[in-house]
Amino acid sequence: MFVTGGGNNETGWSNPEYDRLIAEAARTIDPPKRLEVFQKAEAILLDELPILPIYFYTHVAAQRPEVKGWYPTILDNHPYKYLYLEPSAN
Repeated sequence: MFVTGGGNNETGWSNPEYDRLIAEAARTIDPPKRLEVFQKAEAILLDELPILPIYFYTHVAAQRPEVKGWYPTILDNHPYKYLYLEPSAN
């Protein structure tokens, strides 16, 4: 989002190492390695602070073991048509 010349980079901020890391993450298929690269890029972003994050969305979900078909998603969307109840073993 904050890469040099990116359409969503309205800050005008630019950092070649950040750009390189974001490009590397885009090419990395190993999820743990990709997360590591993104964390390095995020550290640069938070060190130079071209943005000021003032709010982080949170959501708490409690789920009973009988509820099946619910999985965490990036956007926290959970289509109810895929949820079902499975009787407990008790």
